[in-house]
Amino acid sequence: MSSLHEMSAVALRALLLRGEVSPLDVVQAFLDRVRFLDFAERPIGTPRPIGAFTELSAESALERARSLTQTGMRLPHSAAQHPLWGLALADKDLYDRSGSVTRYGSRVHATTPATETHPMLAATDAAGAVSIGRTSTPEFGLSGYTEPDAGRPALNPWKLSRNAGGSSGGAAAAVASGMLPFAVGTDGGGSVRIPAASCGLVGMKLSRDLFCLKGFEARRATPADDLAPDAPELDLVVPGPIARSVADAALLVDGLLGGLARLRGARHPYASGPGRNGSSATPLADSVAPAKVRSGEASPGRLRVGVLQGSPWDAFVQVQVSVEAAAQVSRIADLLDEGGHDVRSLRLPDSVEYGQSFSAVWQMGAAGLPIPSNRIDEVEPLTQWLIHSGRALPRATKTRALRYLHDYGERVTAAFAPWDVVLTPALALTARPNGWFDTADARRNFAEQGAFTPFTSFVNVSGAPAIVIPTGLARDGLPLGVQLIGRLGHDDHLLRIAAEIERLAAWSGHPWLYP
Repeated sequence: MSSLHEMSAVALRALLLRGEVSPLDVVQAFLDRVRFLDFAERPIGTPRPIGAFTELSAESALERARSLTQTGMRLPHSAAQHPLWGLALADKDLYDRSGSVTRYGSRVHATTPATETHPMLAATDAAGAVSIGRTSTPEFGLSGYTEPDAGRPALNPWKLSRNAGGSSGGAAAAVASGMLPFAVGTDGGGSVRIPAASCGLVGMKLSRDLFCLKGFEARRATPADDLAPDAPELDLVVPGPIARSVADAALLVDGLLGGLARLRGARHPYASGPGRNGSSATPLADSVAPAKVRSGEASPGRLRVGVLQGSPWDAFVQVQVSVEAAAQVSRIADLLDEGGHDVRSLRLPDSVEYGQSFSAVWQMGAAGLPIPSNRIDEVEPLTQWLIHSGRALPRATKTRALRYLHDYGERVTAAFAPWDVVLTPALALTARPNGWFDTADARRNFAEQGAFTPFTSFVNVSGAPAIVIPTGLARDGLPLGVQLIGRLGHDDHLLRIAAEIERLAAWSGHPWLYP
């Protein structure tokens, strides 16, 4: 049998349910893997730690694993209620867990342990998962790369000179290197999809209404009296899985949503409506069971595929999609066309104000961070610029940005309505070298991020689900992939489509740099 850290999450769950391994076996294996890759002292000349984890919670993880084994939750009648039973996860270091200190990737953070656990973490706990520690993130999750001044950078397991992306960079580095079977990230502008694509993984942003995180959203970070009374709300941040396959991602989505339903004492949340778009209701757990995704039983049928031309950032920054990234989109489009699907080009609505408006909203969100004025000089230059810029924005500018993005999201939804799925590059470029983003000139830094990730943030604005899947390797040996954008509320259908494209792409890469 393969080492546990090399196995898929679906395969690990099957072993757990058959009693061939225990939660204690699984948790111990991943704790050992993290110690080896991230916390062991290394002789000079050997690969350095990946930097995926900021903290290892071995004692509490082993205690919970023993408790899960003793309660016998692996019995068949409870397996559906606890789809993550005995599987190892970790907490992104932006979200509170009772008894632990949340550091936000910053020197400026609370030093006392949290007294409550964030609902996202409580949901995976309720589904039976075991948290083994905390994964690294850029300062306050504000950037698409993970190189915090307050900690180690999250290195890309494919090539340690490259970054793992952000803001869920530590989570992606952990999954790609076998320190976790999968991970829950959070995505406010691409923070699940960017690191997943950088590290050759599957990364999914859920629909806005399915599980919206009330935290770093620009609207709620802005005082109500600082906006026009009719300013629209704009919820950007949602959770999503980072995994090595679509089947593993589907399992984690089932666990996340099923755990949330258990916490609320409700039925499993609906993936397909009823919602803003009036779609019909289908429970995700029934329609996209991981076994169906893996076996091909969840065929999406004949698809209408729109291949996106251009990005909403084109009018704001110089976007240059690499030849290799564009070629992956063309290859997948050709495979779909050969398979009998209807594949056509698609252009976005006019987006001349998009970059300026999204920048303003990001600044507004940073302005609401609870950092005392006398400590702002302790945070990183990008964070300082975002905070100062956000606090200086006139009320009219804030309201205009929110209105523009709200309307733009509606226009994108209408433009994409005829299509089952919209296809884009996952990233414009392969994973960037560590130190590539300008840390001194914050304006240039923000423009560099827009050019690197021009296809992610507008999906948060629209609220639609999106998933990135790896499809090949560039000449430099780094992963390339595509993004699939689905219809709002139809997360189940998007997973079926992703499974079909994963099969067509025939991806099988793993960056096992270590034994």
